[in-house]
Amino acid sequence: MTDVVILAGGKGTRLNGVIGDVPKCLAMIGSNPFIEYQLAYLMSQGLYNIILSVSHLKEQLFNHFEGYWRTCGILYSIEDEPLGTGGAVKQALKYCTSEMVLVMNGDTLFTVDTSLIYKRQMQSNADGVIALRKVPDCSRYGKVSIDRNGWISDFNEKVPDSGEGYINGGIYLFKRKVFDRVELPESFSLEEYFLPQSCKSFRYQGIPFNDYFLDIGVPADFERAQKEFGVIGKKYGLFR
Repeated sequence: MTDVVILAGGKGTRLNGVIGDVPKCLAMIGSNPFIEYQLAYLMSQGLYNIILSVSHLKEQLFNHFEGYWRTCGILYSIEDEPLGTGGAVKQALKYCTSEMVLVMNGDTLFTVDTSLIYKRQMQSNADGVIALRKVPDCSRYGKVSIDRNGWISDFNEKVPDSGEGYINGGIYLFKRKVFDRVELPESFSLEEYFLPQSCKSFRYQGIPFNDYFLDIGVPADFERAQKEFGVIGKKYGLFR
């Protein structure tokens, strides 16, 4: 069974005045913390082996979950010093046993059919597959360029007024060996350093999805989640 790494160490700086002194992934959306929506979604995809990469206020996560949630088993990869999203993934891989590892941002819900990601990887033998989302304005995220066969050619940085295009949706399927085959600093960004650099050496596929997508990282989208996640919770069985 594939291991799943959730990057749950973010401080949620832009939400400080909204969520209080809690990890961003534990911010309450309705009657449930955000991360429980993610876990319920993962269970619907048949994914139960979870590694939480934690840092800021990690004790709150320990107390909330201990070592499981429903039928999900939870291990913790602890950042004693900030490692960036890339460094956090590399460290968390020490706790993974599967050859392929699914990685998710801890502040984004993107309800894609993960079986399509696995199928694409098997068909293409890509080193990684990334779920993409088309949005009217890529300014907040940066653009991802793909060719007509789905191969990613470039990750473009955030640029104001960058217009419509595909963004990185924060769900990745990687071969574990990708992180072992390059020299990496201890702390680095997955999105801004590793992916733009490594796509010149490794082969990544991008799959556009039109499924529900929301990044709760800014107050406006956090408030949007309060209005929309009731439907999500019912769909994935959170309200029992």
